Amino acid sequence: MNVIKWKNALYLILGIATIVSLINWALSDKLFTLQFVIDCIGKSASVITISTWLFCYTLWKLPIFKNWLVLIPDLQGLWEGEIKSDWIDPIENIQKSPIACNLLIHQSLFKTCCRIETKESVSMSAMANFSINSDSRTCKIIFTYQNDPKQTIQNRSPIHFGTTVLDYAVKENERTLSGYYWTNRKTTGELNFKFVEKY
Repeated sequence: MNVIKWKNALYLILGIATIVSLINWALSDKLFTLQFVIDCIGKSASVITISTWLFCYTLWKLPIFKNWLVLIPDLQGLWEGEIKSDWIDPIENIQKSPIACNLLIHQSLFKTCCRIETKESVSMSAMANFSINSDSRTCKIIFTYQNDPKQTIQNRSPIHFGTTVLDYAVKENERTLSGYYWTNRKTTGELNFKFVEKY
């Protein structure tokens, strides 16, 4: 999906180019020549390139850009929660109790990385994307991952792959991510997280 409104982004880029050109005009000898046009293009390209880099990695998170330009939420930080799985331990032949876990999200405007840590394994996203429905005002983050259990337990829990779908919500200033997952070892489960802190 689009993470920004490209039409508004284009207007913003044209606005920056216009401001740079006006400043260049004010500081020049005010002669409209080919050299002046080339100079404006060069300076505008430099300012836009630097601004775009800063925007994609940092500035996009500012509230001033929310909704009219940036469509996705800033989820970067530490989330704490638990996993409820229908997986049956093949050795003990029992279904495990809910597992405490942490979700760590690293995010720039065009790239999101998710890492889920438990006492026994680490799941690292290979691909992550957002699904936003403006009509119902819902936001989901969807990612595929590889789960790497500790070497000492891979006899009962081998490396496997899965997909997670989490709904993002804000209620009474509490930010949550909740949803479900499924894996290639034919297991499913639920995940629930609460936001703890940014890093």
